Amino acid sequence: MDYQWWLNPFMARARDLLAGNLKALKESNLGLDTQEKIQARAHGLGLKISQSTISRALSGAVALDLDTLDTLARVFGKKPFELLQPAIRGIEAVSTGTGQATPSRKGRPRSKAVIPQTKRKAA
Repeated sequence: MDYQWWLNPFMARARDLLAGNLKALKESNLGLDTQEKIQARAHGLGLKISQSTISRALSGAVALDLDTLDTLARVFGKKPFELLQPAIRGIEAVSTGTGQATPSRKGRPRSKAVIPQTKRKAA
């Protein structure tokens, strides 16, 4: 089956979701709005990450290992799995007070993506 992931925004590749979420978090946090500040925060937490790794994560150029994902999550005060959730994009997640985020759909239309059917050849 030749499914095209870009037809459904919730089926984007993990590295693209991660890059988009990191960009959104970076833009929404004045204290973390540059790669240098992200690196400094990681260093302040006793973690190591290079600016080139941050740059590659923001661009989605490479797949990251779990340790790097964990480092970036800690820097932004998130759990690693949250950085891979479509709900973080645009920071539309709102706190429920339970420690979990609930996506807010305010002002966003629901996706009406359709999965294309493949034609079968008659035998």
